[in-house]
Amino acid sequence: MDSAKKTGVKRILRFLPMVLIMVGIFAFSALPGDESADQSGSLLDAIIKLFGSSSGDLSENTYRALHLLLRKTAHFTEYALLGASACYALKLPRLHDRRFGLFLFPWVLSTAYAVTDEIHQYYVSGRYGTWSDVLIDSAGAVTGILIWSLIMKRHGRPEKLPDTQKQ
Repeated sequence: MDSAKKTGVKRILRFLPMVLIMVGIFAFSALPGDESADQSGSLLDAIIKLFGSSSGDLSENTYRALHLLLRKTAHFTEYALLGASACYALKLPRLHDRRFGLFLFPWVLSTAYAVTDEIHQYYVSGRYGTWSDVLIDSAGAVTGILIWSLIMKRHGRPEKLPDTQKQ
């Protein structure tokens, strides 16, 4: 394989993590409400068991609050991964004050995907879309983008930036 084809394949492969995360988000959103609640409830029960307790030891209100917290944390986390993987796909460098606009596209992409995800959930049995979830997802994306930036800074490997000023 010649070097131009290798470069093309590498570029396409950089998008793979982002696409896989998007597919995962779509798949979770496609689960009917009761199935989704059962899945997150099973995970919560396992977490509670890890701490040497059982869900029966908690009041119903406490269990429901923890269940909601787990679900919202999952939203935040999957979009943090999406934001970071969008930076990777687009081969973006660490955050520079002058070039903050470079990070706007991964955030807009992630937030737009969050909006479409909530619209998708509106049509799934037992599910509904909420603007508060879009806000949580958007905050997760920003966090992922900032973590990406910090990792790039720590490793000291800023990737080549496009020249934004003409001479």
